[in-house]
Order: sequence, then C-alpha cells, then structure tokens
Amino acid sequence: TMQHPTPDDYIIGTGEPWKIRELIATALKQAGVGYDTIEPFVTVNPDWDRPGCLVADRWKVTTVTGWVPRTSMAELVGMIVDECKSRGV
Repeated sequence: TMQHPTPDDYIIGTGEPWKIRELIATALKQAGVGYDTIEPFVTVNPDWDRPGCLVADRWKVTTVTGWVPRTSMAELVGMIVDECKSRGV
C-alpha cells in the first residue's frame, strides 16, 4: 500500500510512452480482435492527430513516497480487458 502523512495530488503511471493507437490495438488484441481490425473501430481525424505519445510523469510520487510501478502498460491494459470480459462488458 502507498501511505503518506500529508494528502497531495500525484500522477500514477508506468512512465512508458504509449500512443493512443497502441493502447487501442493492445486492448483489441487482448480482446481477441487483433491489430489489423483497428480501423473499423477507430477513425483518426488528421486535424487532431499529434505525433507525440502519452507518458505519465511519476517523478513526484516516486520521489515523495518511493512508489514505483510493478505492472507494465501492456499488462495493465490486459487486466482491464479481462475484467471487462468477466463482467460481460
């Protein structure tokens, strides 16, 4: 568990860079859909497309509490998909 005597706001994440496309592809693959079928599920608006990735900056939580992630982003996406499947979502 992560405990600290003073409440504060922290960003919790793996620190791994991920593009939204990669996250969706990983979720679809875990669900048994596969990366090749991502286009029917996702429409990319070129006006909104950005070259960067999403990265959680966990510097503060690691510095203040010593917390480090033990689960990769791919594992986390798999856990979320498995939980949704178990609930029939």
